[in-house]
Amino acid sequence: MSAAKVLCCGDVNGKFVELVKKLTTISQKSGPFDALFCVGEFFGDNDEDNEKLVNGQIEFPIPTYILGAADPRHAFLFPEESTEFSTNLTYLGKRGMLSTASGLQIAYLSGVEGTSNEEHTFNREDIEELLIPLGTQAGFSGVDILLTSMWPAGVAKHSHNQPTKPPPGSILIAKLAASLKPRYHFAGMGVHYERQPYRNHRVLLEPARHTTRFIGLATVGNTEKQKWLYACNVKPMRKMEKEELTAQPPNASEFPYREMLEEIAAM
Repeated sequence: MSAAKVLCCGDVNGKFVELVKKLTTISQKSGPFDALFCVGEFFGDNDEDNEKLVNGQIEFPIPTYILGAADPRHAFLFPEESTEFSTNLTYLGKRGMLSTASGLQIAYLSGVEGTSNEEHTFNREDIEELLIPLGTQAGFSGVDILLTSMWPAGVAKHSHNQPTKPPPGSILIAKLAASLKPRYHFAGMGVHYERQPYRNHRVLLEPARHTTRFIGLATVGNTEKQKWLYACNVKPMRKMEKEELTAQPPNASEFPYREMLEEIAAM
């Protein structure tokens, strides 16, 4: 089974034309790509552009999947359920699991952490509902990709490289990442940060597992020229031999969330 060629971008903030132009260029140069996944805020403050997008008047050159609102001002633009805005543009929904034609298993969670049930927020119940199906999967070992808008709290712990201006993190997303064990975890919030891979097991104490790569992405077209588009080849883990899947990169760090989650559990 060959690897899927996927792209992920950070907060679009309504810069649809700039994104489509970039996708067209990179597809001609390095494509074809199987999909683009957008994390963070997708819509912007230009009502006319937003309306064109919702009405299918802006065409995307590759299959594109977006998360729901992280900003309450744009929540009304999203329907309650997953939907296709146009042929190549799909709103995934507030939370769930996506299995692609190439065999990738992708978990996603829209919005920012909150205690209310507003459309642009998620809470503990959302995390629990997202994890329910995993209890029925015999031998579950993880997902290929996790998409969130917020960063997980404490993601940079034990890492040699640190983000310059980390955005607020979510303990609930840290719990989600600990349970889902994604091979790639993409998040938005306007800051680029590629963390060194971290282990999902304790060396010599637990069986070897695959590592996780966390990638925070900047805003599309940001003036600081931070990286906002990330390309990778991802082979579905269900098609990989155990030795290949659990191979440890030489720069792998310890699991960043253990101490924090243990302290919370002890409260």
